[in-house]
Amino acid sequence: MSSLRAAAGIARTRRPNQAAPPRALRGRLLGVGRIAGGSLHSVGQNLHSADRSLRSVEQDPRLESPIRTCVGCRHRASVSEVLRFVMVGAELRPDPRRRLPGRGAHLHLDPACFALAERRRAFGRALRFTGVLDTAPLAEHIRAVSAPHGTTGGGASPRPDQQGGRPT
Repeated sequence: MSSLRAAAGIARTRRPNQAAPPRALRGRLLGVGRIAGGSLHSVGQNLHSADRSLRSVEQDPRLESPIRTCVGCRHRASVSEVLRFVMVGAELRPDPRRRLPGRGAHLHLDPACFALAERRRAFGRALRFTGVLDTAPLAEHIRAVSAPHGTTGGGASPRPDQQGGRPT
């Protein structure tokens, strides 16, 4: 240690009876670089690592929201775009706040994804359950959320250009 200080031209910074700083802080206290494995890294490398730590939120993948796979269409999406559901007994319960205990799976809020997952029997595989699952509460929640506001959920009237009958 003293040979490194002598090479860097740094005087002793602690009193004789004071304990040595932890190894992680030695480089910062010396001001010339980080000591790793007995060698002295250059100041340029430390500046480069400090520059990397100042990246913006858009560039840091750890700061983005987690990605989950929809059990229906198998497309990946952010957790804000999919609905988590869990199995309670033999019933599928929606978990929009993502707080219910147990193994969860994710599904887009699209009735087509729900139908596809039901047809492929993906709910049981995703939750590691053998047997028949009651999907009614989950289906009701998806219908309620995906229906446009102000409608009762009954069938939408056909568009004027697609009304049945013969063209005149």
